[in-house]
Amino acid sequence: GVAVTTNDASVIITATPPDGKSIKILEGAFAIPQNVGGYALVPVREGLLIPADGPAQFSRQFATSGYEGCHMNMLGFLKGGSALLVTWDDPYVTPEISKNPQGLTLSMLARRPPHAKTPTTVSINFTPLGKGDWNLIASAYRQAAAAKGMATTLQNKASRNAELKKLFGASNAKLWTCLNRRRNEDSTADEKVTVHWTFDESAKVAEHLKRDLGIDHCLFMVGGWTEGGYDCRHPDALPANEECGGNGALADAVRRIKDLGYVACFHDNYQDMYRDAKSWDPRCLQKRPDGSPMKGGRWLGGRAWLVCAPETLRLASRPQNLPE
Repeated sequence: GVAVTTNDASVIITATPPDGKSIKILEGAFAIPQNVGGYALVPVREGLLIPADGPAQFSRQFATSGYEGCHMNMLGFLKGGSALLVTWDDPYVTPEISKNPQGLTLSMLARRPPHAKTPTTVSINFTPLGKGDWNLIASAYRQAAAAKGMATTLQNKASRNAELKKLFGASNAKLWTCLNRRRNEDSTADEKVTVHWTFDESAKVAEHLKRDLGIDHCLFMVGGWTEGGYDCRHPDALPANEECGGNGALADAVRRIKDLGYVACFHDNYQDMYRDAKSWDPRCLQKRPDGSPMKGGRWLGGRAWLVCAPETLRLASRPQNLPE
């Protein structure tokens, strides 16, 4: 069932999803027509602002904490200068934004947690904020997050790690694949191997950003540095691949990047495991109810298999990974 209540600030919709099924708590609600200056805010990565205007048509779900989903438990809407904040706590809530020639609409889906033995109730808060824009929505969500102990400031974070100050106002540059090694589905053979940047060239790119383009603050990320290349042989990272120069060349490149005043960063991954990894172990994988392992994406390294969360932390903490 679905129930609607209110408090001093919000309308609260609660629902109890049936076992094994998803329900739509709302469908096509809060319509924002074109030509009223309206939009939706979705916290994907650094944030999406989806205008109600324009010819684009789509329907897209944003799973809570999902990949390319809602990375905070909120949505924002603006219609005719009036702002609305939507919040929830349950991870099994999935908003759906639809865009058609008439404008934007919202649907909210919910499901019971897998294998839950008792019914669970999902609550979604709709809080009108009055006249404002996305700044008002962001401020209201910050207050809501702070009340739950889920908000902190950059200044507080910098007090724990002074290196963070280098990221204030910084650009984010990533060399996505220094070594691009494409493996077959079973990770047993190479299909193609391409070096896009050596480690020396990676440092030269960073030096170009600083000296020629005048980018003073930067998070400079190197991807595809690991032994197998980008998205290969996880969760085993070291040694750095020889195709791009090996450990010594990578260490020298990192020193040069840091000498620019940049923060040097490595792309790494402990969520995926590949069959050709030295530490391949099916016991580390997430399992389906029938005991079969859970597949991940088909990436450069072949078929990835999903590691369960406690094993992810253990694998990352091994001496040959993050500590080294």
